[in-house]
Amino acid sequence: MQTLHFTFGPVQDFVAQARKTRDLWAGSYLLSYLAGKAMLAIIAKKGEITLPPVKEDKLLEIIKNPKKADKTNPAVRIGSLPNRFTAKVPDNVDGKVCEEAVEKAWRSISDAVLNKIDLHRRKIDASTWRRQIDNFWDYQWVLGEETHLLDQRKNMRCHLPKPESGEKCTICGERKELSNLPPSPLVISKINQWWDRAKFMETRSDLNAGERLCAVCLTKRWLPLVAEETFHWRIFKGFPSVSYMAAVDWLIRLIEASKSNPDLLNAAEAFIGEVKKNIRDSSKQYQIEFPELEKRLLANNFSRKQDTIFDIIDLDGTLFHMDAVSSKDLEVTQGGNLEDVKRALRKLNHQLGEGDSSGPGASPFFALLLMDGDKMGKLVSRFNKAKRQQISNALKQFTDTVPDTVSKHAGWLIYAGGDDVFALLPLDRALACAIACRRDYCNAFAQEAAFVEDAHATISAAIEYAHMKTPLGPLIKDAHRLLDEVAKEHTGRDSVACRVWKRGGPILTWAQPWEKILYDQENISGSAQKDNMDIGKDFSEIRGNIISDVRMAFQHDSDDPAKFSSKFFYKLRDLFDFAKNGDLFSAADFCDLLTAEYLANREHQWDQELTTEEIRENAAARVKKLILLCTKFIRRIKTDETKDLSVEITQNGYQADGALLVRFLSQKEV
Repeated sequence: MQTLHFTFGPVQDFVAQARKTRDLWAGSYLLSYLAGKAMLAIIAKKGEITLPPVKEDKLLEIIKNPKKADKTNPAVRIGSLPNRFTAKVPDNVDGKVCEEAVEKAWRSISDAVLNKIDLHRRKIDASTWRRQIDNFWDYQWVLGEETHLLDQRKNMRCHLPKPESGEKCTICGERKELSNLPPSPLVISKINQWWDRAKFMETRSDLNAGERLCAVCLTKRWLPLVAEETFHWRIFKGFPSVSYMAAVDWLIRLIEASKSNPDLLNAAEAFIGEVKKNIRDSSKQYQIEFPELEKRLLANNFSRKQDTIFDIIDLDGTLFHMDAVSSKDLEVTQGGNLEDVKRALRKLNHQLGEGDSSGPGASPFFALLLMDGDKMGKLVSRFNKAKRQQISNALKQFTDTVPDTVSKHAGWLIYAGGDDVFALLPLDRALACAIACRRDYCNAFAQEAAFVEDAHATISAAIEYAHMKTPLGPLIKDAHRLLDEVAKEHTGRDSVACRVWKRGGPILTWAQPWEKILYDQENISGSAQKDNMDIGKDFSEIRGNIISDVRMAFQHDSDDPAKFSSKFFYKLRDLFDFAKNGDLFSAADFCDLLTAEYLANREHQWDQELTTEEIRENAAARVKKLILLCTKFIRRIKTDETKDLSVEITQNGYQADGALLVRFLSQKEV
């Protein structure tokens, strides 16, 4: 037997080339499915997958036996197999069997898409289709015990696809779109006409107006339509959009409040009535399958056949946002009036207690979460076969916990395999979800691979907070950079990095090691410990982390963001910039300066029973938390003469973006 290391790609570009959450999910799921086909090819040749642990992987099980793919099996919608694996193979077997398995499965899926297009009487040039499909994947594999051999092979970069001329795909921008029209001065107009007349779509989700796709991107987009004949199990077609994800917390509040509030239920019924009256095909879109929302509805005794709230969670996410209800994003019925829909939404927000009669309603922001174990390849290479198996068991235990953790935080899990997590979440639940996943990761190593030092059994995270109009592709690529460059390299791993995107692009970046985020509050206020997992009433963040605690402190211990000290935070960037200009004053002096500025703030009326000194002590305690949040830390692992490991965390100035992140999370603005 010999050791095979195999991988294929591209990965990040394939997933990131997405305009919809449907594209995003399909790219990730396709990679997992094709990896599973490669693994099964090895197993069929009497080989064994040694890393990652796949013996009980649910996705691999249903690829092998599709009869196990019932709708309750999470593998029908969650990818769990990585594109890179290690296997023991017989001496006459190498990576070519994996290549052949991936190509066969990939062609089967793409051919099914092409055949479905042909059924709609819109012929695609076969040579263009075959060229784009057959030359897409880049395979790398090596035989040998050393894990670094594959990395060396990847650096050779032998796969160089030829550039394509002509008008490009509107998603990837790399490959030629499929109309195959010859160049001419009016080529764009003619291409758009060709695609407008291409009636090969069941709903707007299958092909949007103005889209021109290549074979690869169209195969991803149409994966749910051909899955049953290629995978031999059904894949859901209703994907929550980013506008829907931004509104999930609003939907949860609506679900929880409706059963005990008849006026709210009446407002919901009126809203649904106006939507059906004024929005074309509003009831014919793919039903969104969001298990956590359905679970909450059933827990509140709602019935899908009888209750209006079930109708609301099936709507296009655009309809939950006042500013997005426009003819640009929605198809209006003949004689329809979007103002009637807006009025009904305003009344619904008002009944829900969302402010004044104009109703701020659902947030326009959502969160994207990436997590990745730190230096996993290097960690595995340090140990023998038995201990590698224990590490594999730890990773499997972690992977098994992720779907439930993300669901509890009302998220939409895209991928969970080995040490990787990729999910979309509501704005106010992303940090809590990352903290819970990190806890589960550490627990898994403590239980299954306790010989791994705590300093090495770590995982880093990147959270992108983005406006729902932010293009998905650039956001996903930036999330990988945020994870690799900011959380891992600059901050020193076992860290989390957060970035906020408004419609014009990124506006702030903040990062700290987990040790500082999950700090021991007794050092500051004598209150809750870092493992306190209470969930807040509205913003759903775990208590005992520095971000949530600063947020609560400057909302004056209230869940009401209206009580947030906004004017004080508005001045903070200038104050922190002032603190950078040389050693003008000590840390204690800087704390006194911020405390004085905070006390001068007129937004909050202190309890009249407090003395002046008590007010100052209270203000100083809050400012200390704020300074801790805004301190830059760098984490490093040290080894002493006895080869014992220790973690050293050093300060490296201040970052005002920490305060601005808290302001954003509280008020959804910077």
